[in-house]
Amino acid sequence: MTKRKFSKLLNKEAIYTATLKHVSDKGEGTRVMILDVKHKGKLYADHAWISKSISTDNIPYNTEISFTGTAYMYNDKFDVRKQGLKSCKNFEIINHDYHDQQDREHHDAIFYKKRKGKL
Repeated sequence: MTKRKFSKLLNKEAIYTATLKHVSDKGEGTRVMILDVKHKGKLYADHAWISKSISTDNIPYNTEISFTGTAYMYNDKFDVRKQGLKSCKNFEIINHDYHDQQDREHHDAIFYKKRKGKL
C-alpha cells in the first residue's frame, strides 16, 4: 500500500492531498478509494480507502483533493496489521493555485534553513 509508511504521522491530524477515484458499496458502509496520498508533497501511499462523507458527494471522480485526516493502525479481515486514514474531513478540490502556493512555501522553508545554517 505505501511508498512511505504513515508511522511518523500516527494518531496525528494532518493535511493530505490525493485523487478521488472510486466508490465501493461492498461490506460495511460506503468507502471511497483515493490514489497517490501525499503529505507536504511526499507520497505516503499509492492508495487508501476512506469512509465516504457528505462532503465527497459533490466532488467528481479523478479530481485532486485536499483533506484533513488522522493516520492510524488497524487489523484487516485477515488479521494483518496495516496503516490507514480515519476521521477524514474538510474536503476541497485542488486547483493549480494550490500547487503554486505549496511550491512557494517549500522554497521559502529551504531558503530559511539555508540562512540559519541548518541545511
